[in-house]
Amino acid sequence: MMRFFSTLAALLGAIAVIMGALGSHYLQLGDSAKAYQTAVYYQLFHALLVIALLGLTPKFLSKRQMLFTSAFLLFGVVLFSGSIYLLTIFQLRQVGFITPIGGLSLITGWLALCWAFMTKKHD
Repeated sequence: MMRFFSTLAALLGAIAVIMGALGSHYLQLGDSAKAYQTAVYYQLFHALLVIALLGLTPKFLSKRQMLFTSAFLLFGVVLFSGSIYLLTIFQLRQVGFITPIGGLSLITGWLALCWAFMTKKHD
């Protein structure tokens, strides 16, 4: 499962760079540019966070805590950034309700990480 999360995080990082390049060089986003940029930043930042979590697992997190936290973060990125991409590129307004669900998933991932750090037994 750790291989799956690390692979997905790396793929999301690559896609964030691609989406950033598309947004700045090829898409005419107009008023949507700021929302699009936020989606790219959140995607890249959270992909890097999940990769960092993999390195923290042996010392600071149990494997279960890392998997739980990573699942919420990656799910949140897909929903949050993905829905903003659909809103800004294709003007699919009907997916707008997905964005806050993705945001709540990202918040849950951060809170799960906080809980894992708070409950870690000190060596």
